[in-house]
Amino acid sequence: MEQSRSSPFRGKVALEAKKQKEQRRQQQKELFAEKYDKTTIFEFPKAEVNMNRHFFFPKIFGPGLFGDQWSKASIAVYPVMCSQANFEHNDWFQISQENIGKMAGIGGGTVQKGIKELVDGEYKLKTTDENGKGTAVPLLEVKMTSEGTRHFYLYRAGFIRRNMIPHWKGDYFLFFACLIDSGIWAKLKPRAKALYLAMRSVAVQDYELYRDVETDNGFEWMTSHDEYIRTRKWDVVTIPLAELGRHAGVNVTNIKAPMKQLEKYRLVERIDKWFKVYLKPRIR
Repeated sequence: MEQSRSSPFRGKVALEAKKQKEQRRQQQKELFAEKYDKTTIFEFPKAEVNMNRHFFFPKIFGPGLFGDQWSKASIAVYPVMCSQANFEHNDWFQISQENIGKMAGIGGGTVQKGIKELVDGEYKLKTTDENGKGTAVPLLEVKMTSEGTRHFYLYRAGFIRRNMIPHWKGDYFLFFACLIDSGIWAKLKPRAKALYLAMRSVAVQDYELYRDVETDNGFEWMTSHDEYIRTRKWDVVTIPLAELGRHAGVNVTNIKAPMKQLEKYRLVERIDKWFKVYLKPRIR
């Protein structure tokens, strides 16, 4: 008799245990989703920034080139997308538009405008594949993908990757990602961003001048030309400021403020009517 009364009781206990197990599983599922499904918010690093990470930026600001057709939105967005991409392979990567805006120093509507212009723009990077066939690489590609209940965009950024270098014959410059990672790119006003890219595009390397300027107190200069190319701090801009403004889409009457901001972050230094344009900013 005792056994018959305990049998339904055991069944209720088992049912309750199963119910509690399902509740715990659901609770864990919700906790995991809360932690990993939400967008990771980018934060500028508080520790030391990697000063050597870089990519090869095409020289598209200059006489007869495409840069003067860029809007300030695409100018702000493009380096950010390149800095997030794989420098060797043209792989897809994920980044939220909120984080793009934070790193570029622009709002959500401007981010969307910049992305659309880069995706739809006529300008393409022309290169040659491993079979010697000519191909054109867009500045930005975008696609939507899903992962469970999440829907997000993936991007591919077009810039000069290592295998493309032989076909570009020096028509690129090193853009150091520390300019973005430090938060300085986000702080630069749109005209300052455009002006800096224009100056980097038209700047020239002058080994002899660099040696004479950087030689300290008469010590013998020990840097070879190859080492100078790899380790130099600045290049020389000899083009007048008004012409630089035309390349950057900045009216000469509005050029004083962006120049002052570039000088503040030690990206540009004026030497009489010439300029030193620095490859890396002053972080500290």
